[in-house]
Formats: sequence, C-alpha cells, structure tokens
Amino acid sequence: MEYVELHARSAFSFLRGASSPASLVEEAAALGLGALALTDRDGVYGIPRLHQAAGAVGVRPITGAELTLEDGGVLPVLVRSQKGYRNLCQLLTRAHLRGSKGNAPVLWSELHEFADGLVALTGDEEGAVQRALAGGGPAAGLEVVRRLEERFGTDNVFVELQRRLTREDAPLQQQLLALAHEHGRGALRAGGRARSAGRLHVHSKPHAFGRRRSSSFSQRRATSAASRADAASLCPLSGGGSQHRASC
Repeated sequence: MEYVELHARSAFSFLRGASSPASLVEEAAALGLGALALTDRDGVYGIPRLHQAAGAVGVRPITGAELTLEDGGVLPVLVRSQKGYRNLCQLLTRAHLRGSKGNAPVLWSELHEFADGLVALTGDEEGAVQRALAGGGPAAGLEVVRRLEERFGTDNVFVELQRRLTREDAPLQQQLLALAHEHGRGALRAGGRARSAGRLHVHSKPHAFGRRRSSSFSQRRATSAASRADAASLCPLSGGGSQHRASC
C-alpha cells in the first residue's frame, strides 16, 4: 500500500510549521507521493497555494485543518466532499467569531451538526485521544474515540499512528493499535513530529529511517489497518473561488 501523508502543517501554522505549501508539494512529488493533505491549525489559509502547486506537479491535494477543541485537544479533519468543505468552514468561522487571535475553540456540541463530509483523525500528542491516554489510560482514550464516532460515524474516524523516535513510541503505538482493533476501527500512519526539529520543515540530509531525502512528512510506506484509509476517498477540494472548485 502506497504511503500518503494525511497530516501535514505548513508555515501557515504559526510556530508549528516552517515550509510553504509549495515546498511541501515539491518534496512530496520528489518522494513519489501521489497525494498530500494540508492540515494547518484553525484555518485553511494555505489551501489555494497547495492546489496551485499540486496541479503543476501532479500531486493530488487534499484539504484539511486542525481544529482546536474547547478542552484544548486538537482534532485533525480531512474534507471528503464539497459539503464537507462547507461544514469545515462553518466550524472554523464559528470558532473564530467566538474566540480571539490565537484562541479559536470548536465546541464538541457543534461537531455532530457539521460532521457530514469530513473524516476525523485522532491526531498526535496534542490530539484529544493521546491526551486522554496520557491522563486516564486506555479507558479514557477509548471514551474519546467513541465520542468522535458518535459525531462523525465509525467509518469516518481513524486512529493515527506516528513514529516520533522516542522511547515512549512502542508502548504508545500498542495502545493506539489496541484502540484501532477494538471493533475493527481503521488506523493510518502519518508523519511524526521530531521534538527537536519541529514539524514540516523540509530539508535534504540523511534521514533517521535510512533514506536520503527527508521532510516533516515521512516517506515510509503506510501500514494501515483498514483499506478505508485510502486517500482516494478524500475530496481534493480547495477554498474559495471557482478556479479551485472540485468535482467530487
């Protein structure tokens, strides 16, 4: 199964990403990735640039965003249809209207209303599921996954696995895989964030996984626990004007 990065941040995620959407697309093309999802924090600011750059090199762009939840957890979502894009924009707009600069919380109670057409990932260490695992163990993590499934549907929630090259990796991966295997949930791999280097800084030097090229999204192949994680089901929808409109 070919690896596709479904959780990447650009420089539009202030202090969380360093590369422009065009640089990420260029590196994705160089690595032979067929698609790339951009999930910047609390906005779709980089999506038009993602689509413009991706169209030039034949990489399939996937629209997404990281939603900051009211309890502080971060929820990555991916657009599956034009309705999904509209719902994502509704969530972001409501959050920014009620919030302030740098603080735009999405309410759990809103997710059910605007979940149609969206796919939810459990996220990284900032995600609600890993935060629950760290604070309350497997039972707490399972409860958060079930809350997400109640809102998005069981077929639209995926447990995200990452390798961060830390000593905590192995036990955390086992906990996440256990959550995925519960009732046959889907799981997918996404590029981890090295704490020392930051996420989404594209560079070229020997990589910890033994490849010559390196980037914030890893080029290693996915080991997905479910074929539902196939990126082909996601809509390459961009924001705004007709030049970026998708036919999903």
